[in-house]
Formats: sequence, structure tokens, C-alpha cells
Amino acid sequence: MANTRGLAVFFAWLVCPAAGAFYNFDELSCLPSGGSAFTDAGGFYGQDGLRWLNFFCINAAAFSAMNLDPHSGYNRAVISSPNVLHSSYTFGGASIAGFEFPRKTCFVTEAFYTGSWMNNMDLYFQVYNYGDIVFSGVARVGCTAALSIRLSEYCGTSLMWIANGGVSCSAGSPKVGFSMDNLAVTVVSQPAPNPP
Repeated sequence: MANTRGLAVFFAWLVCPAAGAFYNFDELSCLPSGGSAFTDAGGFYGQDGLRWLNFFCINAAAFSAMNLDPHSGYNRAVISSPNVLHSSYTFGGASIAGFEFPRKTCFVTEAFYTGSWMNNMDLYFQVYNYGDIVFSGVARVGCTAALSIRLSEYCGTSLMWIANGGVSCSAGSPKVGFSMDNLAVTVVSQPAPNPP
């Protein structure tokens, strides 16, 4: 495992502080059954320069009210109602999602996470700088409660989340993926590009 400093994991009772770009995803039109694509989204999300990769949104409040699956982590991921973002899920393999900056950026992130369908699931955080990994850390998340995770300052061009493993919390479903709400992305600096 590469450098794991700077990954602080703690349970939080309050919403993480808004600093820089703050995403609660609640202004999106998300279906209660999920599957509303949130990849390379325009509008508000395009203005901050981020390119979103392999994410979907779900109206988790409606999902819960319809009792579609009371054991799902979607229900527990809601910090601000009604929506959460989730990675596309896989059946037994790793689920990968992330975002890219247009150029090297030094940033800090904080959000609330759950395993969408798995308890004791490993959620890896990997920061890349033009394809080279500069940070890798892991936290254990589950379906029963949202976990607040803050990633200390790193400089790179992308942040990738990789969900893997775990034990099903939903009638034996082998779906692997994670849910996220109230993401704060603080841009600390954008170093000048290297000369050609």
C-alpha cells in the first residue's frame, strides 16, 4: 500500500463544513430506483472544472419511503435529503468512480460514505497525478451508518474511489458499490503547469 498518511476517519453528527465547492446533490433530478447518470455532468458541476466519472444519483429518501430495500446503504447515506451519489455497482468485483481536475490541483475532501449493498466493505481512496499514484488509503464502510471521511491535502489531477469486498446487507445481493453525500472539495492551490 502506498502512502496512507492523511486519511482521517471519524463518525460525525453534523454536516461537514462547507468550504470551497460543496455538493449535497439535492438539486439534481434523481430517480428513486437509481440509475440517473451523473458522468461528465454540465451546469453547476461543470462550472467547477471537475469531470465526474462513473457516478449515478438516487433519490434515497423516496427509495426509503417506497421501502424498496430497507437494508440498503442508500438510506443511511442521506445527510441532506433527498439525494445521494453512488458508484455504479458490480456483482462481486470492484466498483470504481472518481473525478478529474483539468490540471494538477492541491485539494482537501470530506464527505459521508456508506457501502450501498455491503457491510465491512473496503473503500480505497487514490489520488493520481497524470496517471502516477501519489496517495492510497483505505477505510471500512458499511450499510448501517454514514461514515465521515476527510482526506488531507494532496496534489494531483484526479481522485478515485474503489469499493471492494464486504458482506451483503441486502438479502444476499452480491452488489458492490458505495454511496456518498455532502462532499466538500477545497482547492488549496493550482500549481503552475510545467513548461514544455
